[in-house]
Amino acid sequence: MGSLDPDAALERSNTTNRLAGLGRHEEAVEPARASVREYEYLAKNNPAYRAELASACHLLATLLPEVGRFEEAVEFAERAVRLWEELAPDDPESHDADLAASLDVLGLRLAKVGRDEDALVTTHRAVAAFETLAGDPAYEPDLASALNHLGCRLESEGEYGKAVEVGRRSVELYERLAVSNPEAYHYSLGSALNNLANHLSEMGEYEEALEVARRASDFFHLAADDNPRANRLYYAGSLTNIANRLCELGREDEALEPAARSVAEFEAIVADDPIEITPHLAMALNNQAIVLSGLSRDEEAIGPATRAADLYAGLADKNPSAYQADVAMALSNLATMLEACGREKEAKAARKRAAKALR
Repeated sequence: MGSLDPDAALERSNTTNRLAGLGRHEEAVEPARASVREYEYLAKNNPAYRAELASACHLLATLLPEVGRFEEAVEFAERAVRLWEELAPDDPESHDADLAASLDVLGLRLAKVGRDEDALVTTHRAVAAFETLAGDPAYEPDLASALNHLGCRLESEGEYGKAVEVGRRSVELYERLAVSNPEAYHYSLGSALNNLANHLSEMGEYEEALEVARRASDFFHLAADDNPRANRLYYAGSLTNIANRLCELGREDEALEPAARSVAEFEAIVADDPIEITPHLAMALNNQAIVLSGLSRDEEAIGPATRAADLYAGLADKNPSAYQADVAMALSNLATMLEACGREKEAKAARKRAAKALR
């Protein structure tokens, strides 16, 4: 590769950040990869560049999921963690926070590829690392975020009571932070409340779950007003969550309106970022179909149910480990609705496809 200018490697990282900030993720990948390659070369000849290499790997790990490269994102997140683990003991003041941040990202990436147990262990480590730094107010937002992620990991492993406890901690911390700067935490509070609503639902606390879900949607609406490009999809998802919570209370007639609004919101923005938004649109369509079916409107439900199954199938073609279970779920729901309409042959075919997706 010859000699390299460290300033050029830094400029590639800066270019990556600028492009990613503009939502131009595909364009951002190549300079991010180039930055990793250049820092690999520099670090091989001068170990002082290992920190820059770790940062470059961390950056690439945050970017790759935006272009659908989930397994590769895990690889670079793991590399970043390993490098920070090597560096932190010699300079904890400089690198403990870097290690904590990379552990948090690795937990997210592991969960995305279905490695739930590894994700839970890793996110526990991230929370513990941030808790050691929590004496410094600068790290309180990071701790609140890691707690939010940990709640999700606990829920995925069936530890619902612990998920609620951790989720409440995240919300309380964000609420305290928001006192002095409300606008800075519209999205974060929306996220923490949305996840807490899910945890409460799993515990059977449906009334509180609905109340919390509505609060989450209010914050996401504010966040979408602040930054539509970044946050409109979260507002759309919060509407699905409200619909789900209403259905749990047997209030399907009220759930239909937020379910339809969620689909409409996702459809309005899916073309802007198909990789990110398509899974959310598929989920919203599936939920809309379930609400319609719950109102005995199965003929109407078949349309959104079919679209949901087709979208999940397309996602599973690119990332089977992440989406095959969703394919099976959507097809099973579709089969139930077809059966309700007397379309037994089509229902049998859907169930056969669902079984195949789980093999």
